[in-house]
Amino acid sequence: MSNNSLFEWLVQYHTERNLKVSRNFIEDGQFYINDLPVREGDENPFAFGCLILANGDTLVDRLKKENITLDTRDPEFVSAQQYRPFMTYLDQCGKKDGAFIYDGKNQKIARTSRLRNSSPSIGAVRKRRRGLVPEDFIFEDAQELTEDDLENHIGTKTDLAMVLPVAYTENGSNVHAYQIKRTAYTHLGLGKVTHFGSQGLMEEFFFKYNPASAGPFVDEEKKIVGVYRKYGLRNGQVKRVPEEPISYKKVA
Repeated sequence: MSNNSLFEWLVQYHTERNLKVSRNFIEDGQFYINDLPVREGDENPFAFGCLILANGDTLVDRLKKENITLDTRDPEFVSAQQYRPFMTYLDQCGKKDGAFIYDGKNQKIARTSRLRNSSPSIGAVRKRRRGLVPEDFIFEDAQELTEDDLENHIGTKTDLAMVLPVAYTENGSNVHAYQIKRTAYTHLGLGKVTHFGSQGLMEEFFFKYNPASAGPFVDEEKKIVGVYRKYGLRNGQVKRVPEEPISYKKVA
């Protein structure tokens, strides 16, 4: 899988936290609440979701200058050099509104409580956002992605994850966005982990029911495997790089 620590940490958190609390609601690959099936595209009420914006140590000042972050106080950064402190911080702050900012240069993380999702730069990128994700980004079996799909099924945080790295990456300052989505992808009722860069979606991870698989399973009893996908830009459209089987492994 990815050699990107932040992405791998979110995959592990998604597995340890969201799959753990959701697995008892899953039967034969379908997520149920009160005996009613949860559809793909619905939000999982038990899952944790987050948005992390990351670059070096300059992102906070740039977002304040553009009035993207609207907090009156500067964010309070804490050390997040390893997975356990990172996980603890998400546990403590994850239920609050807003997003996280990760200073990759100094390996620190902070929360910003209020974000604005509009600026001239963001607006220009949003006009071409269909090219930033693959056709099956929202629904697994989709053959086409429409503007109506984006308007009706993409929330504010996912929209920011898609467009902000494109709008604010500049020479010497690559902006990235990472997300754990609460919106169900496949009928398992669990969302994706995504990583966006200056050309759109770069990689993602999600759970899939596959009883015919030879493994490795993320959850063998429930026949759930992990699917990792990489993406690249071809002719102005994000396209999937051929998949490789992955083995989920924990980090310290």
